[in-house]
Amino acid sequence: MNNSPCEQSKPEPNQTQLSIHSVPLAFLPEEKDQLFPSPYISIRNARVVSILSALYLNPDPESHARKSATSVMVSVAPPDAEQLLPSISLFSCTRVIEKCLPPQSSPNAPSAGGLPTSRTGSPAPPQHVRFAPFPTPS
Repeated sequence: MNNSPCEQSKPEPNQTQLSIHSVPLAFLPEEKDQLFPSPYISIRNARVVSILSALYLNPDPESHARKSATSVMVSVAPPDAEQLLPSISLFSCTRVIEKCLPPQSSPNAPSAGGLPTSRTGSPAPPQHVRFAPFPTPS
């Protein structure tokens, strides 16, 4: 058995997933496959960071019809994640951003999209790192 250090180490992730909360649905498209351009342009203008992908944390259109805001998960290069945390001004308001962590014990390998999957093959819900809420002006 070869005890090479390469066999014992795991490669660094090439993407970090972040959740942006309370994004107004009025600024986002209804179709999830059309979501990417809106947060890409807004984040690029606010922090000069390019996102790699974007998806709704809750992709159910019926749920969106009952709400005025939703959460969006974006993927960025790991060095860019710290530039976005813990909040960002998007769509004329401060939005809380949290780092999504993969499930603690997942026997399944990541899917082709890089997201962990549940036993049924659907995306596993992300776990969040909570930060103190951003103070609101009085």
